Amino acid sequence: MAHAIGGLYLTLSSEEVSGFWPRSFFAWILPLFRTGFSTAIGISDIPEVDHDLRGHATNAKLSRAWMESKGSWRILKALFRAYHWSILSAIVPRIALIAFTLCQPFLISTTVTWMGSEVTTETKGYGQSLVGAYVIVYFGMAISTAVYFQQVNRFATMTRAGLVSMIYDKTMMLKAKDLKDAKAITLMGTDMERILNAIKNMHETWASIIQACIAIWLLERQVYVACVVPTLISLFCVYLTGPVSKRMAAAQKAWIERIQKRLAVTSAMLGDMKAVQMLGLKELLFNTINNLRELELKDSVRYRKIMVVVAVLSNAPQYLAPYAMFLTYGIIAAVGKNQTLLAAQAFASLSLVSLVTAPLIKLVFSIPMLRQAIGCLERVEQFYLKEELVTEDTDSAISIDSHGAISHEATEMSALNMEIINGQLLEFKNTSISWSKDSDIVLAGLNFSIPAKKITMVVGPVGSGKSFLLESIIGETTVRQGDITNTVSYAAYCPQTPWLMNSTIRHNVTGGSDFDSKWYEFVISSCALQRDIENFESGDHYKAGSNGSSLSGGQKQRVSLARAVYSRLPVAILDDVFSGLDSRSTNSIMQSLFSPDGYFRTSKTSVILATHNLDLLSYADHIIVLGDGNVADNGSYCDILTRNPELFTTSYSTEKESEDELKLSTKQDFTSQKFEKPGDKNANKGNGKSNNGVGILQRNGTRGVYQYYIHRAGPYICLAAVGVMIIQAFTAEYATVWLQNWSNENEKNPNGHLAMYLGVYTLLNALTLAGLIGSAWLITIVIITNTARGLHTDLLKATLWAPISFLQKSDKGSLINRFSQDINLIDMQLPIYMYNFAEGAAMCIVILVIICVVGKYFAVAIPVIAIILWGVQLYYLRTSRQVRLLDIEAKAPLYSQFMETESGVSVIRLMKWQARFRGQCEEILDYSQKPLYMLYCIQQWLKLVLDLIVMAMAVVIVATATGLKNHISPGAAGVALTLVLLFNTDLTNTIQFWTLTEISIGAVARIKQFAEDTPSESRLDCDPAPPSHEWPLQGAIRFEDVTASYSTDTAPILKRLSLDIKPGEKIAICGQSGSGKTSLILLLLQMIDVQSGKCIVDEINLASLDRGDIRTRLNVVTQEPFFIPGSIRLNLDPHNRASDECIESSIKKIGLWARVEANGGLDMTFVASDWSMGERQLFSLARALTTPSPILVLDEATSSVDWETETTMQKIIDDEFSAKTIVSVVHRLRFINRYDRVAVMKNGELVECDRPQSLLNGSTEFKKLHDAMGINS
Repeated sequence: MAHAIGGLYLTLSSEEVSGFWPRSFFAWILPLFRTGFSTAIGISDIPEVDHDLRGHATNAKLSRAWMESKGSWRILKALFRAYHWSILSAIVPRIALIAFTLCQPFLISTTVTWMGSEVTTETKGYGQSLVGAYVIVYFGMAISTAVYFQQVNRFATMTRAGLVSMIYDKTMMLKAKDLKDAKAITLMGTDMERILNAIKNMHETWASIIQACIAIWLLERQVYVACVVPTLISLFCVYLTGPVSKRMAAAQKAWIERIQKRLAVTSAMLGDMKAVQMLGLKELLFNTINNLRELELKDSVRYRKIMVVVAVLSNAPQYLAPYAMFLTYGIIAAVGKNQTLLAAQAFASLSLVSLVTAPLIKLVFSIPMLRQAIGCLERVEQFYLKEELVTEDTDSAISIDSHGAISHEATEMSALNMEIINGQLLEFKNTSISWSKDSDIVLAGLNFSIPAKKITMVVGPVGSGKSFLLESIIGETTVRQGDITNTVSYAAYCPQTPWLMNSTIRHNVTGGSDFDSKWYEFVISSCALQRDIENFESGDHYKAGSNGSSLSGGQKQRVSLARAVYSRLPVAILDDVFSGLDSRSTNSIMQSLFSPDGYFRTSKTSVILATHNLDLLSYADHIIVLGDGNVADNGSYCDILTRNPELFTTSYSTEKESEDELKLSTKQDFTSQKFEKPGDKNANKGNGKSNNGVGILQRNGTRGVYQYYIHRAGPYICLAAVGVMIIQAFTAEYATVWLQNWSNENEKNPNGHLAMYLGVYTLLNALTLAGLIGSAWLITIVIITNTARGLHTDLLKATLWAPISFLQKSDKGSLINRFSQDINLIDMQLPIYMYNFAEGAAMCIVILVIICVVGKYFAVAIPVIAIILWGVQLYYLRTSRQVRLLDIEAKAPLYSQFMETESGVSVIRLMKWQARFRGQCEEILDYSQKPLYMLYCIQQWLKLVLDLIVMAMAVVIVATATGLKNHISPGAAGVALTLVLLFNTDLTNTIQFWTLTEISIGAVARIKQFAEDTPSESRLDCDPAPPSHEWPLQGAIRFEDVTASYSTDTAPILKRLSLDIKPGEKIAICGQSGSGKTSLILLLLQMIDVQSGKCIVDEINLASLDRGDIRTRLNVVTQEPFFIPGSIRLNLDPHNRASDECIESSIKKIGLWARVEANGGLDMTFVASDWSMGERQLFSLARALTTPSPILVLDEATSSVDWETETTMQKIIDDEFSAKTIVSVVHRLRFINRYDRVAVMKNGELVECDRPQSLLNGSTEFKKLHDAMGINS
């Protein structure tokens, strides 16, 4: 029993094992402060959050509550059902805080009255009692505030965990096509931040109303009917907030949608930066994304103008209410002649007015924030109410676990076997299918069946719907008519674009399943990966990179296929998995997997393979031929051969096998990858220490960051804003001193010089209000716009101009986190923090000066308090700054997880990995919860310390005043105590906003550091001159003894390369994997660094030109098509050089104009997923047709298309580019005789270059390569 209790104790967090008082004083976080003060801290140093704040527990409660909630406001009902105890637990301490707060006016009034009374024996001890009363009230305020916000912060943390988990769960239930808009990422990021900000002010709505009502009643006892005036002003401001906040919600929605569009384009860009650079699209994407940013800022300005109105409405009562009240009271007193404003009454009333206006200010701020949060929650609800992918085994696969959370488990094999008793895996019955209910039908009138435990192959020309049919089989499309019996929902799936995780090769193959070494070795060998892995520096622990960026196209396909085989699932759906492989690798894999002795045959796996390689059809038991939107034919290989023999005449035979083993070199150019255990997300997390801003930047900050920020904001604008705030602070606080002078005058001469005192009081308040409007406008409209534009431009430019070697090693999630999380901080939070800090600092300084002037004895305590405050902020900032940076960085793995899941949701769902990925998400979410919750706690610790300092300050003032009663006037005591009341709020806000500024400046530091430390492609050793408008004119290319590498500190990948290409010559680049073929193309495009030698085009050394100019002047077709989110016109003529007639003509030449014309012509939005991979590659060729250049560069441009489409593309190339210089990396050797010469690469060196037939007639490397591919010459 004791052992069990001890084990339970060890699983509890530091907070859970602490008692009430240690939790209330946040004593459990002090060890972290000590660590952070002396050294850099990491995630591992932060205590774990307790069970109730973790993803699994919060998701279980919220999922169950969601299922139980119905009707409108469903998400709000679910949140209350799930976390009602956490919500209600904040009510008692908030009520206590109201009670203690309302005691302050009584204390001030009593103190001032006692100071003006005669000291008697009976009242002598009264002064000491006042000191004790101040201790009790201010200590009570400090503790109740700490307990209250502790509960609020816990609810905010729970809500984040629950909603993020809920969004992630839904992501895995939606069709892949519904996840293309990056909405889930926006909900998890931008929307979640707004929801959490509103939660912190949730209880302020009812608490503010209660406090204001009681304060109004107390105020009526002081100034009688005059209390109506401040009440009406405050209520009028609150009333105006309603319609304003409605507009704010609409403006915010428009702004977030703009953010979503920008992030969607940015994410697409970051997904294929190699293609972006090869196509010379840097400038275009820079302008496109910047234009989206400008539209976003335009919408954000509308939102921020409304914020200025809200700021004025929320702050106006604290200036207008006391002014209007004393103005009314003064007039009544002057008319009635029987009343006058005295010190005790004045300062008690002033404190009460602040207790009326302060909660109403919070209310004014809280209402728009709550409306924003409700808008964000509605977006979450709409996302969660989206139609889910329904599969036949959904009911059996989805269950509610013991905690009430939705869980997805693997379908029982017996259930699957029951579905194939009749020998058919699935059957189409008069079926018509489209992408959605509203889109055009793609395949119509389908009537066929697919046999179980057999190999079925799907063939057809490009755009015939092969991939679409496979997606229909797995349920990703919509059946418009007829039926599909037994849609496959449990299978190994390899999509046409391979999906890989940013993890090791081994983890990508095993998918996190139990590691079986013998089976793993068989799979690696069967998928022809053994030699690749042997040549990786870290073997199968080599990291694939984001979207497999560190692997070649063929390697990605083989790893994807290996994952399917390793899973040993009874169904395998493979979409063109051999398009990027050479014939030898294809033959090897076919023999290992598809032959009579192959794994798929012996294991009786049901295989559905879509392919354009007709030579594979001899391995098929069943063939489906697509054409013209339906099934042209289907049956066995022999039946199809008999009925449709011409189908097999379009390709050459590859039945001949080479006995000679081709030694493949697959050594990669990026091998500086770190070891990552399967499923170990620490590779994303790092080592638990921040790698951005560690040390001086993270612990001590840097003046340079502020200088950088002010430079982007505009130094003169910043100076003007500070000046306006100083004027505002002086006039606001001096009004209290003027009130003392007025009350002192009334003691001597009741209502004397009333006009003068009211006139000056009016002027002071008018200047204060004008300063408020001016400073809010300068900060919110001008400075935010300047910094938002400048910092985003710096980040985007650094990313786009980074060399490919840097981008290949960068995690996409980390990069998108900068464009999302960091930019959001800079856009919205940081300027507001800086504004509130500057305003609060000015107020505090003025208050302290006034206190010292009106009560010189109080000045003795000021240096002591200043030293204490300096020590607190120093002790606090060293830790808080680090925790904030860790909070930002800990969210990057969460972004990566969401993006990986969105891109691979079909694979995850079909392989029943939902539970596994959900577990990973919960682990990463819990990882990100630690710094977030710790940040809340340390901020509240600071608030507690500041409250205790203010308590000490108030006690010192009262003790001094009572001890030196005869030396301090009642008015001076009243001013000091009233200003202490204001100082409490101002000091807390100042220190908190200063620390928030110091913490949030980390986002600026990260961007500054990224912009400065990211290497740039720009020429630094010369000032490149732009080439002439006609260059290149002839197309002559010459490499003179070139040695090149990806960067100056890495080994050469091309060595002593010399090659002279004449104008109009056609050169094929051949070689084994990793031989340097693509590197030669990258050299021509200046994407790698030349260490020695020259690259010359039309007698101009490329080293003297800007790299971007070079790429925009050459015509490139990449291996993997890349398209910008936008119109057909934009994608086919990105540099705006061709006429519409030219673009239309190029589309007609590739045979796709009819479809384009039917959907809006050149202005139709190009959605890549609506087109097959082959069609996308045809569009890439059409883009080349519209680009005027004498040089055409082809990087395995036909590797992903079928033979017929390859023939079409080759004919277009022969006809349209006959006079052009062509440099082509050739994967297939089918049309090798169309080239004038073949350049053969090996180990980064050019080993031979001659006419194709000459090389085939001798004992050459090309002959070996040709023979190894089994091609009949």
